[in-house]
Amino acid sequence: MKRLSALLCMLFAAICIHPVFAAEGQIGITSGYQVLWTSEEIIEGFSFDYEYRSAAVSLDGANYFGRNGGFGLEYGIGISNRLSMRIEDFKTDYEEFDPSLLLHAGAAFRHGFTDVIGIASSLGISTEMYWDSVNDPGFKHKIFNLGLSVYARASYDFTFSSIRLNLGLEMGRLFYTAAKTTIGDESYNVDGNVSGFHMTPYVSLSYKY
Repeated sequence: MKRLSALLCMLFAAICIHPVFAAEGQIGITSGYQVLWTSEEIIEGFSFDYEYRSAAVSLDGANYFGRNGGFGLEYGIGISNRLSMRIEDFKTDYEEFDPSLLLHAGAAFRHGFTDVIGIASSLGISTEMYWDSVNDPGFKHKIFNLGLSVYARASYDFTFSSIRLNLGLEMGRLFYTAAKTTIGDESYNVDGNVSGFHMTPYVSLSYKY
C-alpha cells in the first residue's frame, strides 16, 4: 500500500507540473453509464456475484505535448450514483441519491486524422470512494469503502473550432478494495475481498485550448 501511495503522489505531482510544458489541452464534462461486475466474499469461503449499474458525471482534463495531440496526461474528478444492484438472481433499484467520489489519472495519447476527426486513448488508475452514516438515537453506523482500478479508454473525437466532442468506451479492472464499518464504538476493517470488471460507454464535451 505504501508503494501505491507513493505512485499516486508522483502521478499527482506530474499532473500539476506537466501543463506548463504541454502544447495542447482540453477540459470539459464527461457523462457515462457504468456496469460493474464483482465477486465479493461476504462470508469466509463463500463468494457471491454482484452486478452494479451507475450513472456518472465528471470534470475531466487532458494535456498533450504536441499541437495535434501526441502523448500526454489526463485527469478527472466526478461523482457516481448507483442506480441498481443485482446479487445472483436478486435485483434491487436505488431510489435515493447516494453518490460516490471518483478520481482518475493516467497516460494519454491522441492522434488527429484531420482538423476535425481524431482518436484518443489512455491508460491509468481510478479510485471510487463512498461514505454513508446513520446517526439515529441509540444507534450509530458509519461505512467507508475504497476501490482502486486500472482502466483503459478509447474514443473518437470531433473538434469544431475550440469545442471537442468525444464518444468512447472505458474498461477497467478492480484490483484493490478496502472497507471500514463502524457500529457504535466498534470498527471493522476488510481489505482485498472484492474483484471485479467494469465497462463504461461515455460522452464528453470539452473546451480545447
